[in-house]
Amino acid sequence: MQQSSTSQPDASFAVQADSHRNTSDRESSQETAVIKRIRFAFSTNPKVRAFSAGLQVSLEGSRIVLQGQAPSEADRQSLTALIRQAGVLGQICNHVLVG
Repeated sequence: MQQSSTSQPDASFAVQADSHRNTSDRESSQETAVIKRIRFAFSTNPKVRAFSAGLQVSLEGSRIVLQGQAPSEADRQSLTALIRQAGVLGQICNHVLVG
């Protein structure tokens, strides 16, 4: 009897791909949760709530990136304090402009 030389797909590759997808999904849901916490913190502050709709909040790795416009420098700086109060400890890159 001869052995068949038919190749079978590598099952370990499928497991690795699923594992990567699950990790990616988990990271994505964690990022979403962080952004939701930040957005909630902004919405609870009446002064920030007035201009928070124009702010973009994103994550680049573990860095929180803020973009948009604030009415004053004090308002711009208050964003960092609100993020910290929400329990988010990552590096904050505040690119919000005043004007």
